Amino acid sequence: MQPASCLFCDKSANPSKTIMIYENYNAIKPLVLKEHGFFNNRFGLFHHDRIISTPLGSKVKEVKEKGYIYTLTTTPELWTKGISMRTQILYRADISMIIGNLNIRPGSIVVEAGTGSASLSISIIRSLLPHGKLFTFEFNPGRAEEAKNEFIQLGLENNVVSECRDVLENGFSHAGYTEADAVFLDLPCPWNAVEKAKEILKVEGNLCTFSPCIEQVQKTCQMLRKLDFQEIKTVETLIRPYQARTNEKGNLSIQMDAEQERLHTGYLTFAIK
Repeated sequence: MQPASCLFCDKSANPSKTIMIYENYNAIKPLVLKEHGFFNNRFGLFHHDRIISTPLGSKVKEVKEKGYIYTLTTTPELWTKGISMRTQILYRADISMIIGNLNIRPGSIVVEAGTGSASLSISIIRSLLPHGKLFTFEFNPGRAEEAKNEFIQLGLENNVVSECRDVLENGFSHAGYTEADAVFLDLPCPWNAVEKAKEILKVEGNLCTFSPCIEQVQKTCQMLRKLDFQEIKTVETLIRPYQARTNEKGNLSIQMDAEQERLHTGYLTFAIK
């Protein structure tokens, strides 16, 4: 496996490496390269050896030289678009808000409860490279195992510990850390995990919870206040792209692009210990 520090910027396509195959904007898939391997899609038959001999970011044609694909470096954003969704996942607007407000940076120790499809996990790992570490817990054995295998597949195993654990029952204690810089909770009842999270969060450490419903937010905020957390705030991130278009009279007008609009996903609640 290549070092994690260069995973997201390496342009080489080596055997055993996981890359992203771009067919169109709505069809981006991960592919593990193998010598003498091949794969089929609607554009034709593609040999892995041809992909391996071509720098990532290139157009690669199928064996009959008609159809083609683009090969791309694996990034958290592309991985999010290409993975099979085992659970509801977080997208770039929420992810950027989480990482920024949790102040995750190189060397950070981050604890996550609710690995799910590991979309956020991959982005967190990129932010704490090269020496930080993510400890992520998932109560569902199947999802925990799939996430662990994906971390290994991407060469991230030195920067992440993935375990199957019910944090509501067993808490967050782990031999790999004494305290965490940040904690993220994506749980149905995050207010029940806040007290245990506080035990391993460093002084002035940051906590974030994700909840789809405002009633969950209310209960979480009540618990945060009870436990003397500071600077409690809740935000909702929305993406509303606009386009500049010329109307029938030749005048420029600004219109919202409804096809790219992503409305409510959930509420992010932040607090400081």
